[in-house]
Amino acid sequence: MITIKIKSNNEEVYILQKLLRKVGYTTVVDGEFGTKTDKAVRDFQFSHSLIADGIVGFRTWDLLFAKAFRAGEEILGTDIYQHDATSDDAFWSELREKFHFCFVKASEGATFSDPRFLDHMKRLKSYRILRGGYHFFRMLNNDVDSQIQNFLDAGVDYREKGMLPPVLDVEPTSDEWKNYSILTENRVAIAKRLKKWLTVVEKNTGKKPIIYTSKQIWDNILKAPSGFGQYPLWLANYTEGVTKPDLPTGWTNYTFWQFTENGIIGENDGFDLNRLNISYRDLLKMAGY
Repeated sequence: MITIKIKSNNEEVYILQKLLRKVGYTTVVDGEFGTKTDKAVRDFQFSHSLIADGIVGFRTWDLLFAKAFRAGEEILGTDIYQHDATSDDAFWSELREKFHFCFVKASEGATFSDPRFLDHMKRLKSYRILRGGYHFFRMLNNDVDSQIQNFLDAGVDYREKGMLPPVLDVEPTSDEWKNYSILTENRVAIAKRLKKWLTVVEKNTGKKPIIYTSKQIWDNILKAPSGFGQYPLWLANYTEGVTKPDLPTGWTNYTFWQFTENGIIGENDGFDLNRLNISYRDLLKMAGY
């Protein structure tokens, strides 16, 4: 994190103000490092035996993160698409207060674009929620170039601060599940197409993509192709009572864990909920901070 102080006016100020609120200060999250934010910073520094100069450098950032996120604290996020109930204020109010990241469906296959993608992303940006887009890969569509372009044409800049890496959603559609034998017979070709999508999208966005999948899909359908463990893993596993989910072959850890599809946000249910398995500070690094 960069050093900031009074009169700073950048994205890091939003992060500072959110952290100050989380440790108990009634700071307004407006991105303006004014006198009230300066006073909160100085009070925090003084109470933690730091030089109370209002300058937020390495030591102040370090302590803020440590105090805001206790060891073992659950850090939650969600993911949304066009059919989710995201229009009411209750959803956005709770999202701002309790959730720290959100992935949004951008595209599917070679031609489908989620009609609410840009609206969702605009709203998330306005609330300074870490955000990213995902592409639902059509596994039996061999036109991978069109799938790549469909995602890249979604209309967002992944180099912008606050943007998480792009996500490749690796799971069969309902129709593809019906052709299970065809999926397994074509697993080598599918893996090659997945690799091309990841490589080209990384080149065009400047960020190493995340793979979303489950152990069943990766190990049983694709037979655990090699060369993918370098990509951050977003793991789907809804088994109740599990504290440490089984990993697909090729990974030694996961970054996100989608642990339920029946979460409640605001006044509606049916939302995916995700736990972060890295520090919030590392998540910020993924988002360009």
